[in-house]
Amino acid sequence: GIVGNYYSSNYNGLNIYNSKASVDFVVDGDEQGGLVGKHFVVDFEAGFPEIGSAGSMTIPAIKYSVAQGNIGDTSSSGYNKGGLIGMAMDADVYRSVANINIYGEGRLGGVYGSAHDSAIFENYVKGLIYSTSTSTANTFLGGVVGEIYTSYNSYENFASLSKIDVEIEYGAADITDCQTAACGLAVGGFTGGFYLSLIHI
Repeated sequence: GIVGNYYSSNYNGLNIYNSKASVDFVVDGDEQGGLVGKHFVVDFEAGFPEIGSAGSMTIPAIKYSVAQGNIGDTSSSGYNKGGLIGMAMDADVYRSVANINIYGEGRLGGVYGSAHDSAIFENYVKGLIYSTSTSTANTFLGGVVGEIYTSYNSYENFASLSKIDVEIEYGAADITDCQTAACGLAVGGFTGGFYLSLIHI
């Protein structure tokens, strides 16, 4: 990717705009992303900023950017791997593309592996999300995000006006349905609120 580990007390401190990364790496471990491995803000904004709401557009961490290629292979281990950001805290993504295949044990997503108070707006996500875990426990595989956390009771417009075209596959574990295995077209797991809304996916 472009940034391995961003750690700051400044909200909106990292801006990756008009960028492209072609990745093809096989590294075991956690927090891997097509553009950013880990985006961590110490004094993060409590709650969701509603990137897609009229008059309340925040400054996105990633805008007009593309990541393509492969993160890992069918023998890779690790958690928190995403097409654009591996682990995100307050990192919104606007009008960007992730065309990428992601391999790991769990918390794997087309945009984020795991995310806290982050959102996407008008993005395109395509690729394979492949869990190498032998168990479905705590895998959390999602077309947008493996696992999402929010400080709000409700989570409005988390993924707005975006196209999600992903295939989710478990290489070793047997699953009967995505409810049991914690996988989904948009979100694998959701923690911290009463409901999550997805608009025009």
